[in-house]
Amino acid sequence: GVMNVTSGTISSSSTTSFITVGFKDGSKGSYLQSGGDVSVGTMLVASSGALGAGTTGTASVSAGTLSLTNLQVGNTNNGSITLSGAGILNLSGTATVGSSATSSGTLNLNGGTLNFTTTAAAITRNATGIVNAAGGSINNQSSGSVSLNTAMVLGTGGLTVAPSVQNSNRWVSLNGNLSGTGGLTLNA
Repeated sequence: GVMNVTSGTISSSSTTSFITVGFKDGSKGSYLQSGGDVSVGTMLVASSGALGAGTTGTASVSAGTLSLTNLQVGNTNNGSITLSGAGILNLSGTATVGSSATSSGTLNLNGGTLNFTTTAAAITRNATGIVNAAGGSINNQSSGSVSLNTAMVLGTGGLTVAPSVQNSNRWVSLNGNLSGTGGLTLNA
């Protein structure tokens, strides 16, 4: 199935609310957001069902705002999420990319902005996960430090990392290898 958000608001005050992309074994799901505001507890992209069941899920945010507590991409099957254009992803918890040996997860930062909104926010890439950055930016909007516990591949356009307030204790810790030919811009 396909969920296409072009405008309007979808909001749940419950941290246990879900959007699941690619749910049933063998299914293919897509989430496309090109506008509007969506706020839910967790987004699961190919992260439900039996391991290796042939389920696939893709999510794309090219405009509008997607606000999540947690994000799981490719934890049980093959999934990807791409942030691009004017898309904004607000994350207050953990993004887990890839998990099991029979799945793969990919987080593409091809533009847009990933905002960490609490000090609990982090990106964790497991053995089967890939994080690509080709023009995106990561901002720390929390009251303290946040961590990127992942290796990243930097492509054309690279990655910009910045605190939301200059000269504060709002820093971003990069705890992983950086590879590729793209640049890394750190704004302090």
